[in-house]
Amino acid sequence: NINSIVFYHWCKHKLIPSLKTKCVIVMDNARFHKSKRIQKLLNRHGHRILWLPPYSPDLNPIEKKWAQVKFLRQGWMENDLSKLFYD
Repeated sequence: NINSIVFYHWCKHKLIPSLKTKCVIVMDNARFHKSKRIQKLLNRHGHRILWLPPYSPDLNPIEKKWAQVKFLRQGWMENDLSKLFYD
């Protein structure tokens, strides 16, 4: 599972370094996205957050892919965060 700490570190070490210009980052209303710490981090680096309306999977095309991934990965669990994000 992802929480705000894991998401913060992913944003700081993976997302932000990969963005070459100021961007609009579209996020749904997952609890870990709403962390003030994450919002401040993204804003500090000049990025803006655009929030999707609640309960709008039709506006979030990644939801279909996540459903496929979840189906394919049933029963698999990774306990090592470095393998999950950095391999």
